[in-house]
Amino acid sequence: MLIALVSTANSASRSNTGDVPDPSPGSVIRQVYGDSIEGEVSDDSTSSQLASYNGGHVVSLWYNYHFTLSGRQYYTGFTVLEPAEGSTSYSGVLFGHLTYVLKNDDGKPSWVSSYGDRATAEVPGIMRAPQIDDTRSPQTFITSDKNLVLAIPTTDFENGETFTNFTIFSFDPNKNDLGDYKSWTYLGTVAAGGENSANCGEGLPMPCVSSTGNLSFVAPTRGASKMPTIRVTLSGTEVAGPGETKTLGTADAVNYKINTTTKQYEQSE
Repeated sequence: MLIALVSTANSASRSNTGDVPDPSPGSVIRQVYGDSIEGEVSDDSTSSQLASYNGGHVVSLWYNYHFTLSGRQYYTGFTVLEPAEGSTSYSGVLFGHLTYVLKNDDGKPSWVSSYGDRATAEVPGIMRAPQIDDTRSPQTFITSDKNLVLAIPTTDFENGETFTNFTIFSFDPNKNDLGDYKSWTYLGTVAAGGENSANCGEGLPMPCVSSTGNLSFVAPTRGASKMPTIRVTLSGTEVAGPGETKTLGTADAVNYKINTTTKQYEQSE
């Protein structure tokens, strides 16, 4: 079964490029995976199966995003490669992307593919990519050296609980993937609340709780790192103990800082 995870309707991702159409989902998949794909991929296809000699795994357009950086307009289609059902030869999901720059040659604006990589990041230990949460908006931060930090709202479901997260990527326009340098970098996931309505209530030992996290970026003030601190301010309730809940407030805000060794955001002390 092919699962489409594309977020083509995300309002925060729409461009202001007038009549210039976005690259189609199928064209992004074709350009990133080329002859590894099994069969034809139409322009409106949001997922496809790879040829059997590539394991029969599924590649999908996971998320699309428009942004402006240093006066240039970009469009990125993020892809994700997920293992085929029953696969034992694949240890996680593989994120890729195709990023376009809006160019205006002879008065005719068009999207030109400028960066592309099918192996932006491998996330081990999971068989499916997190779901895009269209009820929340992506958040961005521009660093002092004009890189973009993008926090994509996502959700996961496990053991009767929905986890609300942000999946973090950064974009450096000076690293051209077509020249074997990665322009997009995966920086991990930060937690931003959740709820357990599928596993709580009358007759069950777990009390019902629900929390929401508001993400903000805090610019660095000193040190070598140009990456911001990510602060998640929580509201709602969480489980405090057997049969007990706690109301969350500003004192429960959590900070995440970049680990310069692992290049992942981690909760700070």
